Order: sequence, then C-alpha cells, then structure tokens
Amino acid sequence: DDKPTPRIPIVKHICSALPWVMPRFMTNEPSRGYVPLDTVLYRRPQDGLKTEALLGNDPKLNPQKHQYLTNLLGQRKQEQYFRDMDIAQPYDDPSLPLYATISNDYLDLVGSGRIEVIPGRLAGSDEQGSLQVKTRTDPKSMVGIDNADALISCTGYLTNLDFLHHESILQTIEFEPDNKFAPLQLCEDVYHPSLKNMAFVGMYRGPYFGVLQLQAQLAAARLARQVAGAETISPNLSVEEEAAQDEASLKNALRIREQVPQPQLPRSDYVGRMDSLVTRIKQLPYNCLGDSPFFANEGEMVIPALYQSDAALAESELNRLKQDLKSRCQTSGHVTPFLLQSLLGKWSFTRTLTQLSDYSSQSVEGIIQFSLQRDEELGEDYILYREDGTMELAGRQVEVFREYHYTLNKANGALEIFFVESGKRAHLFLSLLFDYNPSLRSWVASSDHLCIKDLYGGTFQVVLDGLAASHVEMKYNVKGPAKDYEARTILKPD
Repeated sequence: DDKPTPRIPIVKHICSALPWVMPRFMTNEPSRGYVPLDTVLYRRPQDGLKTEALLGNDPKLNPQKHQYLTNLLGQRKQEQYFRDMDIAQPYDDPSLPLYATISNDYLDLVGSGRIEVIPGRLAGSDEQGSLQVKTRTDPKSMVGIDNADALISCTGYLTNLDFLHHESILQTIEFEPDNKFAPLQLCEDVYHPSLKNMAFVGMYRGPYFGVLQLQAQLAAARLARQVAGAETISPNLSVEEEAAQDEASLKNALRIREQVPQPQLPRSDYVGRMDSLVTRIKQLPYNCLGDSPFFANEGEMVIPALYQSDAALAESELNRLKQDLKSRCQTSGHVTPFLLQSLLGKWSFTRTLTQLSDYSSQSVEGIIQFSLQRDEELGEDYILYREDGTMELAGRQVEVFREYHYTLNKANGALEIFFVESGKRAHLFLSLLFDYNPSLRSWVASSDHLCIKDLYGGTFQVVLDGLAASHVEMKYNVKGPAKDYEARTILKPD
C-alpha cells in the first residue's frame, strides 16, 4: 500500500506588528566568523564604566538603535517575505522603541509557507470555535481561523506576591499586580530604603545572568551592613548622599514604569545596568567585587565573569571564551548554514557563456528561486535551486530551466550541490567550503567536478548585507575534448 503523505503542520502567527528577527549567531566582523549574538551585542562602547541608558523609549536614542540593527541585520531578509502584506515592520517608524526577537528559522519558515502571518489581533472565538482575528486595517473586520489544533497565547506573565501577607509591604513597593511591565517600584530593582530587612533578586526583565548575579551581591552587601549594625554608613557616601541616591533611584523606577509607548523591556542596557549595579555595590563596606569589572576596554566583550574579585579568574574565563569562539566560529564550515539561509528568496540573473576559442558569447536571463524544502524520507531540510530563463540561441529565444539541491554536509560543513534528475536528487556536482575575502568583501569558495572527460571548475562569491545576500556570482570554467568555455552568472535580488 502507498504510504499516506505526512501532514505538514502550518503555524498561523497572529500579530499586529513585526519585531526585528535576530538569529542566534551573527557577525559584525566577517573575519571573526558568525558568533553568538550576545558576544556581538554586549561589547563595551568605550573605555571604563558605561552610564546606563535608563529609558528603553528614548526619542533621541531610538533611531540610533534601529540603525544599529539595520547595519547588523540588513532589511532585505525581513522585507522580502512581507512586502505584499499589510503589517508594520520594526523599522517603519524609527522614532518608536525597538522590539526584537531571536530565531534562526522564523523568517525562512514564513518564506516557505510553514508559518502564515496574519496581521491583526486575536479577538476571541465564535460559537463554532472558529478563532476571530481583528484585522490591522479595519478593526471592525474579522478573519476566521478554523480547525486549530492548539492555541498558544504569548501574553506575558503577571507577578504573584501572595506570599507577602502584609499589605503595608505591597503599598511601600507600589505593587501593581496587573502591570506586566514594571509591577514593583524599587531602587535598582533590588530594595526599598524603607524595608531594611528585605531585598528582591530576579524581579527584573532584561538580559539576565550578569544582572542577577550583581543584584544578589547588592542585596547581600546591604543585609551584611544591616547585620553589622552599620545600616546608614558607607565608606564613600554620607547618610544624606545615600538617601538622595535612593530617592533618585525610586524616581527613575517611576520614569521607567510611566513610559509611553512602553519599550519591550524595562531595562535593556545590559552593560550599563551591570556597571550601575557595580557602582552602587562598591559604595557599601561589605562587598566582594574588588577592582572589577576587569578588561573594561573599548570593544571588549562583556560577560558576567568580569564582575567579581578574582582578576586571574576573569582573565582565564575571557581567554577561554575567545579561544572557544575562534576554534568553533572561525572555520570554513561554520559559515555555511548562514550562507545557505542568506540565499533564500527570489533573484533575477544574467548569464554569459563565452567560448574561449573565439570569444563568441551567448546570454541567458531569467529568475532563480531558492526555496526551503523538506525531504521526508531523509528527515532533513534542503534548499531547492530552481532556474527559469530565456537563452539566445542562433537568433531565437529558447526557454531553459534547471534545478539543483543545495544541502549542508554536517560532517565537514561544506555546501554540497546535487544534480536533480526527473525531480529526484542525483549525484554530487560541487562541494564548497567558503572563506572570507576581505579585498572582495565577500565569501568565496571553489570546487571542481569531473564529468566523464569534462572538468568543471566552479567558483562562488557571495556578498552579504546583514542576514541576506545582496550579490551572488557563480563562475564555471569548463574544459574537455569538445568544450572550452566560461559561464558567468550574476544574481541580483528581485
């Protein structure tokens, strides 16, 4: 019996506006390869401690943040799948606060049709169980979604402080149980000066690990001072100065809460947040930060290990991370998955075939589509290269097409290109390992393929604009008993 065709689930994503979509790995220095995004985003902007950018919604800084991500990610990758859709892109109005999410595959799954984006907001369901979506352009108009298997509501979380039974405590910290953005009003998100024996750690939304470590140290230092009976004494701060500092911190907490429109995170400046916490901790007599943060030099990666008292340990951890990034991310095969994803989409192409014997030439023009496909038998994804063009041949226009399968060799990281015969993957054509060429500002790879007596020498060149390729060039030199020509193909985004 024929096996039933497996059902490919379709995810319908209901949203009124798109965030920036960032992959887990990215690069701002191609020679260093693709590295984890936090090692790109969290670097020291200048020597010494950074002053925290307090408000995530700052009309002066918002355009700079959007421009930074535009330079880093480009816009073509995100635009190409939504250009015909009535949905707001994150860069449409750079005066608004920045929203971002992390996903390697979201954009490509949208492009392949496995995720369908529905612009609007979920309003509820009708009597038949059909989901009702208010459209973005006309809130009175509804779009129905039938036969949903599951519904995931990405609505965020509410803070539950039921374990604090004293209403006076909740009033002191101005707790708002329905506020998902900034439910508590605390100094440095850790303490309230009126609650001497209480501190909060983890009541914070933003880049996480280093901040929580320092929150715990701030709480411990304050409580240690309290136990020692020196509750209002700091070595470098008078009682009045400390009170003024706490008052300013509470006012900042209120400013964060009252932002309109609200940014994605109450505190998004990871480096500035940690540096601000270090400054407060070092004012207290009982702290274990020593001379940290170490290696506070412009351009240096900022990691939690730099915020503790042991300089040798900080140096060891930073060097270990750098070595790990070098060994894992600066290899030819590491970049291949990112280059494959950068090709996805529609391209126009021109090809010139030059006979090297007399330099006569022919031309081909048309469209190339790189699309994400699924091989259910192998249980893996691949990219289908489909070319449709028109060739000038003896004064006539002849329609031509060809297909290849582009795959990732997981063993050595090579981009492997297979012939396709009768719709099925056939034998290997080329195996490519890319290296960055700084003079060409592009990723380049070469490979040979012997077809009976004809030798095909292929060279690929890919120029990236953020996440998407902006220029691709393929060149083949073919030599054999009856062949001696060069085929040069240039792809441009369609």
